[in-house]
Amino acid sequence: MPLDFSVRHPPQIQVSWFNSNHILQKQAVFSGYFSVRRSLDNDFVIASPTISRRHFEVKWENDNWWIEDLQSSNGTYVNQNLIKQRCLLALPAIVALGNFEILLKIETAQSTPERIGHTTDRLAPSPQPISQKNPSQKTFSKDELKA
Repeated sequence: MPLDFSVRHPPQIQVSWFNSNHILQKQAVFSGYFSVRRSLDNDFVIASPTISRRHFEVKWENDNWWIEDLQSSNGTYVNQNLIKQRCLLALPAIVALGNFEILLKIETAQSTPERIGHTTDRLAPSPQPISQKNPSQKTFSKDELKA
């Protein structure tokens, strides 16, 4: 049997940020790694006093997604469970930050080139906006966020 020397790329994930009123604020697609922090030099910046300058990160390692709280002041909750150490991230997941005013839905990205703005053989090293919709156009119920 021939050896497989093909490069395995991590799957892309979509991150959707909802405010406490369940209104979509921002979406991005990542491949392999992203961090959520308040400081402007990060992948997914949320300018809120609830968010630490180094809040959490998500990485693709050993064919799995992992999430780690970076000793944030207000905590990181995955599916309503406070995480204190690196743990496996099963998708889809709802990640709440601090006092649950900020919710992130993390799920497998739809890999059609039209949606992410890339051909399927190119992976984005940084976030790629999905749409520039007016945030007030779509609201989600708590049940929709759980889907």
